[in-house]
Amino acid sequence: MNEPRINASSIRYSDKVKDLINQAPGESFADRFEFLVLSHYEKIQDRKKELADLQTVVDSTRASLFDLTNQLKILHQILNNGNGVVMHLKNIEKHCNTFLTPSTADPAELPDQNVLQKEEN
Repeated sequence: MNEPRINASSIRYSDKVKDLINQAPGESFADRFEFLVLSHYEKIQDRKKELADLQTVVDSTRASLFDLTNQLKILHQILNNGNGVVMHLKNIEKHCNTFLTPSTADPAELPDQNVLQKEEN
């Protein structure tokens, strides 16, 4: 376009290529052909940058997903351990209740609440 055209070549091309070149802006075949080649090259460079930017986003998202997956595994472990503790405490409570149910326990055998309060003080 602004550079001098010192290279001369003869090429053969199909009618489809001719139609595409003739649709490009320019006054002559050489102008239109040069426009198509240069704009295609510029678009390739732009696409490479876009792809690099998208890859950065993908890598960042993948790292975040990996971190979230690890955190979820830890939460599952905590939940499973917590459930085990809760079940163990319920078993202890159930076991204690079998010994101290109001229907079977003699009130005289139950600890005096006042005694417990005095011991805490």
